[in-house]
Amino acid sequence: MGAYAVEMAVAGQHLMMAGEHHGEVVAVPLEETFASKPLDPYLVRIQRDFFDLLKLQG
Repeated sequence: MGAYAVEMAVAGQHLMMAGEHHGEVVAVPLEETFASKPLDPYLVRIQRDFFDLLKLQG
C-alpha cells in the first residue's frame, strides 16, 4: 500500500488514504477514515508538509 500511496501523491490525490477493500488497494477520502476516531495531528502535518514540497517541485 505504501507504493500506491506514493502514486496517489504524485498524481495529486490530496486528502486521500491508501486502503484495502475486498482484496484491492483503493484510495479512500480521509473524511471517511476518521469517523470512529480523530486524525492524528502529527500525521496530518506530515501530509501537508509533503504536499507542499510536491507543489514547490511542480
